[in-house]
Amino acid sequence: MSENNAIDACDGLDVSAARDLLRQQGYGMCCRFGHVHATTDTQELHVCILADLATMSSSRFLAGLDEAMKQSLQLALSLEHRG
Repeated sequence: MSENNAIDACDGLDVSAARDLLRQQGYGMCCRFGHVHATTDTQELHVCILADLATMSSSRFLAGLDEAMKQSLQLALSLEHRG
């Protein structure tokens, strides 16, 4: 089993592990109203529900971040076309 598969096979993430994953991607983390958000100085992206971390693999968590980034980009492009 590769190292990535071993990580994905774990039972889930805790807040510290999620924070480390986001930090590796260049984001900070905040938890508000039971949700995990990836943050920068100018952006805040919803990644997942806090309670879901316990059953979430690192790859699924990062997929949530990727999806949040795509949605943010789509929204920005949509707003740009309106203007």
